[in-house]
Amino acid sequence: YNNDVALFISRRSEPMPFCLRNGDGDEIHFIHKGRGVLQSDFGPLHYTEGDYIVVPKGTNYRIVPETRENFSLIIQSRGPISFPDRAGIGHYAPFDYDVIETPEPAPVTEQRPEWELRVKRRGESTSVFYDFCPLDVVGWKGTQSVFKLNVKDFRPLMSEGVHLPPSAHGTFQAPGFVVCTFAPRPLEGDPKALRVPWYHRNVDYDEVFFVHSGEFTLSRRSGTTPFGILSLNPQGLHHGPQPGVWENSVKNWQKDARLEFVAINLDTEEPLLMTPDVQAIEVPGYADLWAKK
Repeated sequence: YNNDVALFISRRSEPMPFCLRNGDGDEIHFIHKGRGVLQSDFGPLHYTEGDYIVVPKGTNYRIVPETRENFSLIIQSRGPISFPDRAGIGHYAPFDYDVIETPEPAPVTEQRPEWELRVKRRGESTSVFYDFCPLDVVGWKGTQSVFKLNVKDFRPLMSEGVHLPPSAHGTFQAPGFVVCTFAPRPLEGDPKALRVPWYHRNVDYDEVFFVHSGEFTLSRRSGTTPFGILSLNPQGLHHGPQPGVWENSVKNWQKDARLEFVAINLDTEEPLLMTPDVQAIEVPGYADLWAKK
């Protein structure tokens, strides 16, 4: 976390026993595993693996999983979340705005004598209790809403002769950070093109990388990267592909090759701080994977 963004992991296997209203910022929920329903005062929205769900600040909502195994990556933003400027690219890449789904109001049929609404502000919660469900609404008005977008609907930008930077895959932006989505795509077709990320120092951003699915072979010697793993490359530390990856990408060049993995990249302007919980599960020797062997 920093002053602009906080990153959470949720493995909730049971319906939330309360409703939540986040007064600290917008939220992005990326569904890595599981499916279910996000109930809100805009209506219910069914979700599945690969969905991004954006929840505007101040929305009352509740997560109701339909599977026992669930894993969501939650990004909380201090400022409003929006889409990057597409300039001359248009409205159809890297995804068509038409694939965005918003909920429709529907009755909440669950009955209980008391409903708790937790209002979060500056990391603290205040509970308000109702004798009716605060999500049971009949309609809403305006342009703000919960919405979802699935990575299967992405049409990544690419170039025949040059490896594009992460900004070409920008999905969301907010003050102080951007979120990029790396989706399956053809590899660069020019034999002289660099097909792997270049070595760089990222002096302007902390980089968080989350592997969702597929074979991650762009930076590692084998595609056995465990799914659901987060990596952090702090500002100013040079990094890039593992030794041998660039050489193999040239030696084993094949025409019409494809990249078959999905990953989420979070770039933050301010350095990120790690909680004790994160430090306790750090993978020992992870940095040594990039040592020359």
